Amino acid sequence: MPQTLTWRMEQEQPCTLEQFLRIEKNVSRRLLTKLKRTNGLWCNGTPIRSIDLVRFGDVIELRLPEVPSVVANAVRSVPICFETADFVVYHKPPDLPVHPTFLYESLWNLVCLIFLAVWVKAGKRRYDGQCILIYFFWYGIGRAWIEGLRTDSLYIGSTGIRVSQALSMALALISFILLVVNARRQHKPEELYVNRVAASAAASESPAEETESNKEE
Repeated sequence: MPQTLTWRMEQEQPCTLEQFLRIEKNVSRRLLTKLKRTNGLWCNGTPIRSIDLVRFGDVIELRLPEVPSVVANAVRSVPICFETADFVVYHKPPDLPVHPTFLYESLWNLVCLIFLAVWVKAGKRRYDGQCILIYFFWYGIGRAWIEGLRTDSLYIGSTGIRVSQALSMALALISFILLVVNARRQHKPEELYVNRVAASAAASESPAEETESNKEE
């Protein structure tokens, strides 16, 4: 059974339907966009647009799309109990399996950390910033994949594009380009910051050792 939410316009000052729903009833922008696509906005028994004016005494109806309680051999939809501009409360069935996305992301980053630690210890780093570029590339790919498993993502308007996926893919792409550009350049080992610090420390110790040797003589 599709769910219908009904309110009566009680304020005397006319306003658009979107203003009434967003300000007075805390309907989220995401739900409002979904209702626009499914023709779920009604006023006094007739369809209405979100930009149309509503007046005192009008009966506003939100006809939510029907969500099947059980879907065999398919992705099950989780009904929304309550939704505001800041958070969403889902009614998750106890037998519905979910992806532990935080665990996936932690393991993904741990693998990257182990790889970078072994890689740096083996002396493979060629220039300053290479490690962070590799991490950004690795993280961007993993976050773009893991974000596709989430059910509470933030979308870019009504495009169906997830904000986190778009940013992650952009991060991975920019990092990959910088890695390729730097791979084609010549980098001297002595230009690395750690090598410059080690060389400076060695140079400062040498005069001190020579002074002590002269005193002993």
